[in-house]
This record gives sequence, structure tokens and C-alpha cells, in this order.
Amino acid sequence: MSGSVDESLNRARRRQALVRAVWRWHFYAGLFCIPFIIILSVTGSLYLFKPQIESAIDRPYDALSFTGPVKSITEQVSAATMAHPGAKLSSVEVRQNPQDATRVVLTENGEKLRLYVHPQTLAILKSVPEEQRFMAQVKNIHGELLSGKVGEIIVELAACWAIRSCGSVTCRSGTRSRQPLSLRDRR
Repeated sequence: MSGSVDESLNRARRRQALVRAVWRWHFYAGLFCIPFIIILSVTGSLYLFKPQIESAIDRPYDALSFTGPVKSITEQVSAATMAHPGAKLSSVEVRQNPQDATRVVLTENGEKLRLYVHPQTLAILKSVPEEQRFMAQVKNIHGELLSGKVGEIIVELAACWAIRSCGSVTCRSGTRSRQPLSLRDRR
């Protein structure tokens, strides 16, 4: 009979050691994941409001004052390409309100550049590289932590560890609920 008791105690000790190991890894995974989860939550939340944020940033270039007729889109694009000789037209964003600046995107030396062109005077109101725009930075932080491929791998690892951590909690809470209350409360 003492053999079966010893065997039972050994099984209980091994199980307890396994449970402790699972919780230890759960703790380490949490320490690793939480900073990334916070960063991803904040940047993801910002990205949800991309149209509103970009509209607020571009507000100075909307509802411009005019004293005469608006120039054609062709003339506006020509003004943008003349401001950056050698650049190639990538896209044009024509706004619904004719008093908004026309957004012209040019490609120059492999880099995209956004220009805001006044529809009447053809003046370049602003010129900014696409990758330096606020929402492009938010997307870069969210997907790559501003570190390129290495950052992308770190984000993926953190996501995997977060899922693994949730799994360990689920497994542990499942085993705990099967124990009688009297055994759970003895700790």
C-alpha cells in the first residue's frame, strides 16, 4: 500500500512541478509581451481613426481662399512636377470641395512625395515624403516597431507569445475548476 501512496505522491509532485513551470512561462511571456501589446493597442487605435486624423492634419490645406477661377487639374499637376524636375507622377487626389488643395503624389529617386497644390495660384503649399506622414509612421510602428524586418519578427513573436500565454491561462483555469472547492481553498 505504501508503494501506491508513494506513486500517488510522485504523480502529484510532478503535476505540481508542471503547473509551476506553465505559470512561470506564462509570467515570462507576459513580461515580454505586455510592452508590445500596449504599443500595438495604441497604434492600432490611432489607425482606426486614420481618416479623421489625416483630415485634421490636412485642415490648413482645405477651404482655401480664392480671388479668381480654379486652374485645370493638368495645370496643377504640371506645377507640382515643375517643382520637382525629374519626378514622375504617381497619383492625384482630387478633392470634392474645389477650394481644397490638390494632393499630387510624385515618385522621385524611389521615394514618394506628397505635394499640396493651390488650385488657383498653383503654389506648392506643402511638400512631405509619404513615409514621413503621421499615419505612415503609426503604421510603421504598428507593423515593424520602426525596425524593418527585425521589428516585424519581434511583433510576430510577441503576438505568438501572447496567444500562448492566453492558452496557458485557459488550460490552468480549466484544471482548477475541476478541483473540489475544499482543495482549491487550502492554499
